[in-house]
Amino acid sequence: MSGSTSLIYCRTRRVCLIVVAHRVSCQWPLVVVANRDEFHARPAAALDIWADDEGIAAGRDQLAGGTWLAAMPSGDFAALTNARVPGARRTWPQSRG
Repeated sequence: MSGSTSLIYCRTRRVCLIVVAHRVSCQWPLVVVANRDEFHARPAAALDIWADDEGIAAGRDQLAGGTWLAAMPSGDFAALTNARVPGARRTWPQSRG
């Protein structure tokens, strides 16, 4: 293909990820990590104890006010990701972050 231009098309998928490690250490019997990889420019506050809730520790989406991973002092936690289908019409409520 001498003299021709080769184009490579790449479709990048932005993916949120949750990893749970169970019983990998005596010191840390459960480790949960999550990343938010869909919109890098979207502002988010780092992990902190939320003053307006009952001891919730979480990062905070600064546009919508929600979070993607939160933990309570009791040890309960919640984590969520988004699933997007290109071209699909949204029929569910708008995200709170």
